[in-house]
Amino acid sequence: MAEDIHQLSLQLQLKQVYIVGHDIGGMVTYALLRLYPETIRGVMILDSGLPGLSPWEENKANPFLWHFGFHQTPDVPEKLITGRQFIYFREGMFNRFALHKDSITDSDVNHYVNSYGTSEKLRAGLEFYRAFPANEKFNAAKRNVLNNPIVLAGGDKAAGPTLLKMAESLRKYGCTNVTTKIIQNSGHFVSEEQPEIVIGLIEYYASK
Repeated sequence: MAEDIHQLSLQLQLKQVYIVGHDIGGMVTYALLRLYPETIRGVMILDSGLPGLSPWEENKANPFLWHFGFHQTPDVPEKLITGRQFIYFREGMFNRFALHKDSITDSDVNHYVNSYGTSEKLRAGLEFYRAFPANEKFNAAKRNVLNNPIVLAGGDKAAGPTLLKMAESLRKYGCTNVTTKIIQNSGHFVSEEQPEIVIGLIEYYASK
């Protein structure tokens, strides 16, 4: 996925891009930075863990994040979720991880239901999780110095409490310019729950 974004930026002739990614998008953002640091002026990783970097092992062992293991189980999730996408996304994902559940409307949920409306499309989404072990190995092997600015931001009721530990781990892996920002009054879905704060953070750090 990081390679796809890199190729897109080349096709669009973008120079020194600023990349923002949420959740798995944050993992992709970090991989992109590791692969092509010379093309990126900075990144922001929103409410995401990074496979292979602390506190990833704690995340995997956290019962609240039970879906990590479930989604990685071959074939079973597709069979159980297909036909029940709205219930699973609404109750199992958005209502579970959002502090402000009404910030994600049923219309929003239906967008994801349509996007993952077949077992084949659902499998494509689940494969993101099944790639975590490979992502862990990739991240653990990358220890070269990176001076690009990295901003870790997360909801105070979600990943926010883990940001300092993540920042410490990134510094041990060669990242010299790491900033943390806790987004107050927010669960996991920071862009939907606190859009003005997130926009302000992006505008501020992307312009530096």
